[in-house]
Amino acid sequence: NGFRPGKKPYLDFSEPKAGAASAGGTPKREAIAAVFHPEYKENGLLYVSSAITISDKSGFTLSVSEFKRAMDGQRASAASERRIWSTQIPHSEYQAGSLAMDPQGNLFIGVPDGGGNFDPKETAQNTGNLLGAVLRIDPLQGEPYLSPMTNPFVGKDKGQPEIYAYGFHNPLGLSFDSESSQLWGVDRGLSNYEEVNKITSSGNYGWSVFEGSLCQRMKFQCLDTNYRKPAFSYSHNEGSLILGGYVYRGSKAPSFVGQYLFADGAAGVLWRLDESGPKPSKHRVMSLPNSASVLGTDSDGELYAASFGSGKLYLLTTANK
Repeated sequence: NGFRPGKKPYLDFSEPKAGAASAGGTPKREAIAAVFHPEYKENGLLYVSSAITISDKSGFTLSVSEFKRAMDGQRASAASERRIWSTQIPHSEYQAGSLAMDPQGNLFIGVPDGGGNFDPKETAQNTGNLLGAVLRIDPLQGEPYLSPMTNPFVGKDKGQPEIYAYGFHNPLGLSFDSESSQLWGVDRGLSNYEEVNKITSSGNYGWSVFEGSLCQRMKFQCLDTNYRKPAFSYSHNEGSLILGGYVYRGSKAPSFVGQYLFADGAAGVLWRLDESGPKPSKHRVMSLPNSASVLGTDSDGELYAASFGSGKLYLLTTANK
């Protein structure tokens, strides 16, 4: 509220923390996603994921930091940064880094499979690393964080304690339905399919054995019934740049309340997911603004689309008749 063009950014950080650069390389930091703590009004905490690359090194560091609201209450303090989690990603073609927080203040982080054609090292199926997974951590417990005891691999011999679900290629668009608390997320495909997933604890979502409904490995591997199927998938003939989505809980477009709305930047379309029939289907809502690159919601549940092409932010409303 109260934003006017020309105001300073809420958070402006440009340089990686000291020690990120190598002897001959130049560090570059790119913000990926941000999420406010559910008790932000009281604690003023914000979490931001970013990709840190070094000019003379391959891959990048996927990093998540905590920032605090400044004393004036109008911005976040860059000087307050606390690095809470990071991991090295071998290849730079997929960044993921989506963030979401549940009502209890647990932070969910989408981590890509590390790159390479069809996950050649099968890292997404290996719970001994953090690649190709959605993590859940408590950033306000432990130092720098605590893995909740209800995470599926806490106290187990096999599996990293941070992992909440795994078997993803490039998990993006993490979001919670504010009424049901269901975690949704999309998985950007490599060659054939884009996915919408309902993400649950300990779920194995199949990559790279499956991409969407297509078996990518030996047939006997695809007979395993432990893989979670996507809530919906569509082929690259229909779109190849899924942006994420939200269960709509706003009031500006009442006909969509309770429906999952998701978008594809390549197709330039906003769709709604219909789960009422024998098979889930998608239905066109509207064309997206020019070069739409991300969706988001506000505290009232209203849906926005940001356009990379125009530099504008658009609000979804029901058209006037």
